[in-house]
Amino acid sequence: MLRHIAVVACIALGANASAITPGDLPDYGTIGNDAGNAAFVAMLPALDAAFANPPGSAGSSFFEDASYNAGWDVRIWFISHESAYPNALGVATTAGDATSGTIAFPTGAGRALGDYIDITSGAGGSPFVLTDHACADHTWWADSSLNAGGLSHLQWSLAGIDATSWWYALALDDQLDGGDRDWNDLRVAFQFTFRPVAAPEPGTWALILGFAGVVALLWRRRRLALG
Repeated sequence: MLRHIAVVACIALGANASAITPGDLPDYGTIGNDAGNAAFVAMLPALDAAFANPPGSAGSSFFEDASYNAGWDVRIWFISHESAYPNALGVATTAGDATSGTIAFPTGAGRALGDYIDITSGAGGSPFVLTDHACADHTWWADSSLNAGGLSHLQWSLAGIDATSWWYALALDDQLDGGDRDWNDLRVAFQFTFRPVAAPEPGTWALILGFAGVVALLWRRRRLALG
């Protein structure tokens, strides 16, 4: 009932016909499925527990600001989609500007548990969802100040940490007026795996040690000159 009221109200107020749609943005890349992935399967109970309680927005700045540019390998896992509206998950290089983004999952409908896409470090940092309502589409961000009506529509929570990764649950409420707040319209998991810096090659080590030797020699000469 609330959904129908929201649609009627939206039509009555007049929708922004020029709003961006998922089809206006390029797809990020190839979606795979690895539902049997051991780490993913092991984390599912913790993810389910995170989704069972309304997630909080604490920590969203971690995703908005630095996560894709700090040496992390990022994999987004599809969990579920329980909305009559198509919802497309994307990542944007500029928070609040969907036109700077690409679509990671073109739509929640038709996806399967264990679908995933890998996001290249440095390629984008701000997750968003485009929801195609009956009368208009809307862009939802983790930062509620960027959303229509200033309401929270995307919320994060830390689900768990395993030997290699940090796992976060991202839940969506896609209704324009705030809806039922059950946070089940789209659920995905972000797996952040730290990518260690590769060890220098032997030739690089030689240069480093040679430079250190020169610095030590100059420092010793300076001490003798001052003495």
